[in-house]
Amino acid sequence: MATAEPQAVGRRFAELLEGWRAGEGSLAGRLAGRIAELAAGGRLAPGTRLPSQRALAEAVSVGRGTVAAAYASLRERGLVDPDGRLAATPGPRRQVVGQDGPLAAPPDGPRPVVDLSGGQGPPDGGLQMAAVVLGLGGADWAELIAEDGALGGMRALRCAVAARYSALGLPTRPEQVVVTGGTRAGLELVCARYLEPGAAVAIEEPTSPVALEAFQAAGARLLPVAVDRSGVRPSAVQCRFEQDAPRLLYLTPARPGAAMPASRRRGIAALTGVFGIPLVEDGTQADLGLGPAGPAPPLAAFDRTAPVLSLGSMRELFWPELRVGWIRAPDGTAEELTRLQTGLGGTARPAAQFLAARLLDKGGQEVAERRAQLARRLERLAAVLAALLPSWTWAPGEDGASVWVRLPAGSATALAERAAREGVVVRPGPGGGSGPEPDDRLLLPLTAEPELLEQGVHRLARAWAASSAGAGARPGLDRRAGNGRTALSERPPRG
Repeated sequence: MATAEPQAVGRRFAELLEGWRAGEGSLAGRLAGRIAELAAGGRLAPGTRLPSQRALAEAVSVGRGTVAAAYASLRERGLVDPDGRLAATPGPRRQVVGQDGPLAAPPDGPRPVVDLSGGQGPPDGGLQMAAVVLGLGGADWAELIAEDGALGGMRALRCAVAARYSALGLPTRPEQVVVTGGTRAGLELVCARYLEPGAAVAIEEPTSPVALEAFQAAGARLLPVAVDRSGVRPSAVQCRFEQDAPRLLYLTPARPGAAMPASRRRGIAALTGVFGIPLVEDGTQADLGLGPAGPAPPLAAFDRTAPVLSLGSMRELFWPELRVGWIRAPDGTAEELTRLQTGLGGTARPAAQFLAARLLDKGGQEVAERRAQLARRLERLAAVLAALLPSWTWAPGEDGASVWVRLPAGSATALAERAAREGVVVRPGPGGGSGPEPDDRLLLPLTAEPELLEQGVHRLARAWAASSAGAGARPGLDRRAGNGRTALSERPPRG
C-alpha cells in the first residue's frame, strides 16, 4: 500500500489535468499552466497537496524532470508553498524570464528567474528575420501567424525540403515529405502509425527529452541502446533487433558531441533494411553541426530501400516560434502518414510554412550564420563553466544547439530543485530505457540568450556549492590553471 497510494493520487490528479498538453511552449510550462488554471477556477482547493514528482510523471507519461520544472515554476509564482500545497493566495508578482513568457513569483528577491528548462531560449530576433524575409512589419506578422493551418503541407515547402535532402545525397521528391507542426508533432504522427500501448521502441540512452516524452505518452516500452563517443554502435542495434524485435528504432545521429561517422551510419541503415524494423532518424539538429565538415548524409542515403523516416525542424535551425517540421519517408509510408494526419491534425500554420519555404529557398547563408552564432555561444559557455564549475564535464558541442553536462557526484534532480531556489530552472537529463534513469546530467541550451545562460550558470554554481556533492566549492573563485579546461575537454562516458 505504501507505493500504491502515491500512484493512485497521481492517477486521480491526472484526470483533472485532461487536455493539459494542448497549446504551445514547453511541456513543463503547459503542465504548470493547467494546474494554475484549475486552482484559479476553484477545481483545486487551497491547501491541496500536489502529487509527488514521480507519481505525477508516471500518471501523465512525462519525465520526472518535466514535473520538477513545472512544480518549480508554480513555487516561483507563489501558487504552491514550500510543502507542496496550493497556496490560498499567490504572493506579489515579479518577472520570470523563460520561453513561456513572463510568469509570476513571490517577492523572495529582486532578480528574475532564468528558465533554461525548455532547451530553447528567446526568439533570437525571429520577428525581425520574418520582417526582412517577408517584407512585413511586426503587427502584420503577428496577424499572419495566427491563421489556422491546413493539412497536407504547402508544396513550396515540400519542394524546398526535398531539395535539401537531395543535396545531402538522398534523392527526394516533394511527395515523400509530410509537413508537421514541429518535432513533437512529427513523433506523435509516427507513434500513431506504428505503436500501440506496450509496443517496444529501441531508443538511445541518454536520449532527446522530446522523444522520451512522446514515446512515453504513446505507452511505449522503451529499450535502451548504449551510446559512446561516436553514437550508437551497429552491433548494439543488431543485438536489440535480435533479442527484442522492437517496433521502432529511434536515433539522433547528430548528437551533441557524439556525431555518428559514416561507417556506423552505413551499418545501421543496412541492419534496418535486413530486419525490416522502421528507423526514426531525428535530424532536427543536423544542420547545426559546429564541426568543420558540415551536415552528414542522412541514414536513408546509405540504403534507399530501408524503412527510414527522417525528421527535420525549422525550430532548432532558426528560432523557437517557427514551429514547422517534416518527415521524409518512403513513398508508401509518406502517403499513409498524410492520410493519418488528416484525422489527427498537427500540421504547421500556413504563414509559418510560407516563411519556412522562403528561408530554405534562400540557401545556406542563414544556416551558416546560425552555426557561427552557436559556436560563439559555445565558446562563451565553455569559459563560464571552466571558471565557475571546473569539476563538471561535458561533451564538446560538435553538433546541436544544447550541451549535456555531467556532475561529478550527487543527483541532478536534487540539484535542479536547489537551483530553483537560487532562481534558475534547469532540466535534469532523462534516461531512455526501462531501467533506472541516470541522474547525473543537466541540459544547457545554447539557444538561450548568452546573458541569460551565463546568469543561469552563476546561479547553478551557487546551488552546487550549497549542495552536499559540491560542498567546499568556491563558485567564481576557483580558476586553477588548466583544471577547468581539462575537465571541459573530457567526453563523459555514455549510456
